[in-house]
Amino acid sequence: MKYSDENPSVIISAVSNEMGMAISVLDNGMGVPKKDLPFIFDKFYRVERKDSKEIEGFGIGLAYVKKIVQMHEWKIKAENNNPGLKITIQIPKSDIYE
Repeated sequence: MKYSDENPSVIISAVSNEMGMAISVLDNGMGVPKKDLPFIFDKFYRVERKDSKEIEGFGIGLAYVKKIVQMHEWKIKAENNNPGLKITIQIPKSDIYE
């Protein structure tokens, strides 16, 4: 929520699709600059805020999320959603219906 404005919100959704289930987390923040988007899952990578010279956090949260997702052999992606950032985890049918 550190990249959101005064009234932050998060929407979490789970949608069944042809591959299994997609779980998405969408915020209403400023999104991630295009140049930074490929790196947000890298350990210790932090995105600089437009409104501050300080870069908060340690840059490990999304790296650990990606690691856990990969351990399950699932997929994860991030995309700007104007406004905000959307993180989606794709879980295959084989893991849902065991």
